[in-house]
Amino acid sequence: MLKSYRKWHVLIDLVGVVSLGLILSYVFLSESMNLTEKVMDIWSGLATELMGAWVVARVVEFAIRRNSEFDKVRVRTARNLRYYSNISNRLIEFDHRPDLLLIQKEQKWSKSFYTQHENCFSQDEIDDLDNSYAALDRLITELVSRDKTNEELSELLEQYETIALKAEKNIFEETPEIL
Repeated sequence: MLKSYRKWHVLIDLVGVVSLGLILSYVFLSESMNLTEKVMDIWSGLATELMGAWVVARVVEFAIRRNSEFDKVRVRTARNLRYYSNISNRLIEFDHRPDLLLIQKEQKWSKSFYTQHENCFSQDEIDDLDNSYAALDRLITELVSRDKTNEELSELLEQYETIALKAEKNIFEETPEIL
């Protein structure tokens, strides 16, 4: 929590503290001060207005921060789809076995990351991503077994790339890639 607390939050929270002080002083001290009704109205109005402004500012700031976090997850997921295309191509061309271990490890991480953040995506994006990961599973299974020729593996890679590109385009319709 403190990690995401910025210097400008102090200004916002200062308004909240001042309004809370005004509210508490109005509730507990106003009767004993014998002030006019006009001053009491201004006091209570100022206290509630400041509290309302503070609440709205914090809610808006939270919504903006939350949306930014969603955008980062969405972009990272789309970029992961590109990564698999690149490393799979390298595996087909050069049959570099350490890349095979790497792609399997990354696939597990990527799928768990996607599963944990599935709420960041709309249903059509989830469907596209599920299709992409299913095609990726088929491709990696064939890369591991190495029972197919390079041409057949390239066709599987092309199928994956087509499905992954559809998912990527769907994600980037609503999310800018610049993050």
